[in-house]
Amino acid sequence: MPFDTYANVSTALSTWEERSLSSTETDEALTLAEAAANRRLRQDFRRRTSTTVVTDSSGEATLPTGFVGMTSLVRDVVGSVPLKQVSWDSLIERNPYEVAEDAGVYAINGTALKVAPVTEDTFICKFSSVLTGLSSSNTTNWLLTLAPDFYLFYGQAMIAAKYKDYATAEGLKSEALGILDDLVSQGNVAEYGNVEMTLSMATP
Repeated sequence: MPFDTYANVSTALSTWEERSLSSTETDEALTLAEAAANRRLRQDFRRRTSTTVVTDSSGEATLPTGFVGMTSLVRDVVGSVPLKQVSWDSLIERNPYEVAEDAGVYAINGTALKVAPVTEDTFICKFSSVLTGLSSSNTTNWLLTLAPDFYLFYGQAMIAAKYKDYATAEGLKSEALGILDDLVSQGNVAEYGNVEMTLSMATP
């Protein structure tokens, strides 16, 4: 049986068990598997997306829903270069009331994004987002396509934990998290394996 859709992986979780499982139990297992994946995948390029954020007259905006980590923030003006990230305190020390034609840095505090010098405009935000979870209305995602065994093993681990078989749960969980580590390593090579260094200054 292919492990390519929400329905198929839910069925597999049941058929691989010695006990019958309800759809509520398999959904719980999938939800917990995806929570673990969101913590482990870091800023993998495969869950990267892009949107626009609009800063107000104070140079502030709210981060997009599902935000995990920033990849690039660029003002939506031809010729603009990516802003550099600094800490919130460092940004404040740069003079929080200075207004300029363009921003040079940004900082993140909770769900707040602030640019400095203060610039009220639209910015293109490229960021890593949480995994789009499996459901009856979202039947597949990139993680299920690349690593159906992660869903199977971690889902089984959570079911074993529910029934207090912690030794089995730990073994299955370890196997599943190893699969995620392989994916992260693969993603780093795919994204950065052939990049060249570019210095932000004149070079001889």
